[in-house]
Amino acid sequence: MTAVANFHEIYFRYSEEENWILEDLSLSVQKGEWVAVIGPNGSGKSTLAKLFNGLLLPEKGRVVIDNKETANEEDIPTIRQRVGMVFQNPDHQFVAPTVRDDLAFGMENAGINRSEMKLRIENVSTKTGITDLLDYEPHRLSGGQKQRVAIAGILALNPQVMIFDEATSMLDPKGRKEVIETIRKLHHEQEVTVIMITHSFHDALAADRILYIEDGAIIKDSTPMKMIEELSWAKDKGIPLPFGLELYFELDKRGHTMEAAKVLQLREEF
Repeated sequence: MTAVANFHEIYFRYSEEENWILEDLSLSVQKGEWVAVIGPNGSGKSTLAKLFNGLLLPEKGRVVIDNKETANEEDIPTIRQRVGMVFQNPDHQFVAPTVRDDLAFGMENAGINRSEMKLRIENVSTKTGITDLLDYEPHRLSGGQKQRVAIAGILALNPQVMIFDEATSMLDPKGRKEVIETIRKLHHEQEVTVIMITHSFHDALAADRILYIEDGAIIKDSTPMKMIEELSWAKDKGIPLPFGLELYFELDKRGHTMEAAKVLQLREEF
């Protein structure tokens, strides 16, 4: 596989008076991967997300996206075309009176011609399931619908990488499921590289790979199956588990074992 993002010995803090938010962090993300990043509040998850497209720059170390470095100011516009971000509150990303106009806004700024814009709007609307919402006002939509519109707006710019920074944290279970299914579809069908920052262990299980960050460092780099096989570690770290995994953990302790692969298949039940 080809690396689409490389972090080399990253150090970051918001001021010289503060401790490091990220400290000596190195990371490689392969093209087409879906990586979930979990960890406690203040661990550096959202800071890491903003380093991917140059919203933040490291004090020391290098961030390289598709062979372009965020430290090079001339490369930032290209990097930001290749790396799209969906934030926790989708309302902050809406600028136009209708969904259709909002999808067009980013493409207009990128200089895409009108005929191509129409094709892309039709394409991304179908992929994200918002075709029937194009003439609605964004602020009148449900939380899940808003996030799918935000995803469509980024997707219209044909990014190679999409960052989801707590994109499901403000949603009810129905909206969260809609967004996760949309991400899953983009990842599997479009081969979009996904970086998902989340507090939800449940949502993280949908990824290919799970990173656990604590005190600015990656202390665990695992797969969903291995994480389920090592639930005692997650419990020791105080990671909140969905009810189904709590039940699985207690049954496993009592000798009623179930394969991790089967638990993953039952994920939507918990």
